[in-house]
Amino acid sequence: NIMLSFVKHLLKESNPKPPIELDEDIASRFNLRYSDIVFILLNLRDECPMAQDHRPSSETRQMMIDIVAKSEKPLTRSEIVNRLQRKKTPHLVNMMNSLVEEGIFARSMVTFRNGVTGYVYSIADSRSAVADRAVAQA
Repeated sequence: NIMLSFVKHLLKESNPKPPIELDEDIASRFNLRYSDIVFILLNLRDECPMAQDHRPSSETRQMMIDIVAKSEKPLTRSEIVNRLQRKKTPHLVNMMNSLVEEGIFARSMVTFRNGVTGYVYSIADSRSAVADRAVAQA
């Protein structure tokens, strides 16, 4: 995995802004095959997440509602933000909390297998019609 280390070094040196694009020019310059590029992208995917396209908060909020509404089980904060392809930030946690306050999300406290207590979110039963309308509008 010398190649992966080499590419990581190059990326740190050039400090690219995600998303990383390894086009044909770069591939030929470093004598990479298509399979090499796929390997690199798969291994760097979690280290260099796709940049948010500066979408409005209202769109992120709607995406959260859609994610939770379509899930067959309650989701943790991390699961929600991972599906948004974002990192868990105070802003996003506040957005989830505001959805709870508005009655769209239900929040439950659970203890995970490792003994850590955390929150999971689901669509609130009393407002499922509101959530259904919000999902339909998307």
